[in-house]
Amino acid sequence: MKYNLGCGNDYRFGWINVDRAPEVSPDVICDLAIVPWHFEDDSADEVAIIHLLDELLTTACPLPAFMQELYRICKDGAKITIRNTDPRHVDTALTPQGSGGINATAFQSYDLAVVEDWIARGQRHTPTSLYAKVDFASVSLTRFLDDPWLKRWQSGGVSDDALTAAVQSQNNVLAACEVVLSARKPFAPGRSLAQCDALVLVRRGGLGDVLMALSACKAIKSVSDRPIYLLTVPAYQAFAELCPHLDRAFADEGALQAHAASLGQKTLKVVDLSPVRFGLSRLHEVDAFLEALAIAPSDDDKGLDIDLSGIARDPSVGARLAALPPHSKRIVLHPGVSDPSRTWPARFWQDLAEHCIGQGHCVIVIGSSHGQDAKSVAKLGDSRIVDFSDDLNLSASLQVLRDCDLLISADSGPIQLAGASDIAIIGLYSVVGGEKRLPYRAGSTRHKAVGLLPECAFSPCYRWMSNPDVHSDFLRVSGVSRDDISALFAQWCINPVRYSCVRETTALDKVKAAIPTMLEPFPPISRTAQDVERVERIG
Repeated sequence: MKYNLGCGNDYRFGWINVDRAPEVSPDVICDLAIVPWHFEDDSADEVAIIHLLDELLTTACPLPAFMQELYRICKDGAKITIRNTDPRHVDTALTPQGSGGINATAFQSYDLAVVEDWIARGQRHTPTSLYAKVDFASVSLTRFLDDPWLKRWQSGGVSDDALTAAVQSQNNVLAACEVVLSARKPFAPGRSLAQCDALVLVRRGGLGDVLMALSACKAIKSVSDRPIYLLTVPAYQAFAELCPHLDRAFADEGALQAHAASLGQKTLKVVDLSPVRFGLSRLHEVDAFLEALAIAPSDDDKGLDIDLSGIARDPSVGARLAALPPHSKRIVLHPGVSDPSRTWPARFWQDLAEHCIGQGHCVIVIGSSHGQDAKSVAKLGDSRIVDFSDDLNLSASLQVLRDCDLLISADSGPIQLAGASDIAIIGLYSVVGGEKRLPYRAGSTRHKAVGLLPECAFSPCYRWMSNPDVHSDFLRVSGVSRDDISALFAQWCINPVRYSCVRETTALDKVKAAIPTMLEPFPPISRTAQDVERVERIG
């Protein structure tokens, strides 16, 4: 069917002519300002909207509501022609509703591929397509000159450059515009991925952020069949390729470009996941990464999948684990030494290890004293501890986690790595909350995991980083340069007693109290309460 909406006196034979005024003898009398319309879903092959929006749109019928209803009645591929008065033309003052006209570029925000590109680039345009759940591809835009300007241009009285300048700066140069759209159905976020040959995710460090980028790959694959490449540092390249949802990982951009060229992949959509805005997002970082691609999949499609089936287990690691008492619980500690706001004193870890051993548990230490991003682990002095520090690569670390019962860590790297296992997790947080960092497993960040926050009035304190006054005060007190982003994140603390959050002795007691609960069998996650995070405040 072909609908001529707001036909007025422009009656078109072979079309269904629609108007609210019976005086123009339309085929259907309908006030298009009132939704829903009395037309069937997916019934329109073509729609004409000629100077209707100039008069129709009011606060009672805003453009998003009109476009939602238009999308409902359109078939996939339906052609929509919209013509309206230019907003800067005097005729806009003559419309009955005085709507002031519509800028032709307004319809770009209803093109899902365009909106997704805006989001990926961090551009601050309103993503109306996502909010309204409509998708109209922009086919063409034609602008019509006002008669005096048209005659001057046709006679050579004004040059093309002068005309362009006049259009940008003067009123009454353009009389109207005509936009041709094409409906794309079904509504499918990830539309922009269909327009590229491959997707490139750029995240070079740290480990937790790289693993969260991999956790987003499964969700991306759920909406797109395009190859996914990761550009990262050499230390993470081989391990990243164990993710079955990632096609390749590269440490060199030239190698990536050469690989894509060898497969005839000319259009690469590059999304840099490094900017600070992802760490400061109010969303979980995996969700912030997906938001940059305008993808909002089910939580079941998020999480870290790592396939170790093709990797031989280190026999010495297996032997040391096999020698542990068979009925004891295995508790893995990662006594990380990194940013001062995230580093527990070594004596806390020593005390915790001795407590766990005293409870009859086996304690295993993992980590590297020469890790990426200037991170290391504290050395604990107890011969009863199974010390794997500096002995394991990422694959072997994951194998150990899969063979143990509980991980305790303040570092997002091992916590995210544990997301590829079923081990219970106690995450120690300060600058960010656990709801933003615990890994997605079984469709939830609450699966066998708890995030503990210190009893600090400012925690989680990353949320204050976007406050300009607090930010400026921190720079003044700390002496950190505004341009030194790495130091800013490493030293961030707005408590007058710097880094007190990781030195609270009560924090250690709360972790000890949480251990028995985390070692108990876990009931299934309630699917009706997934949005309730299991995050507790220490103290």
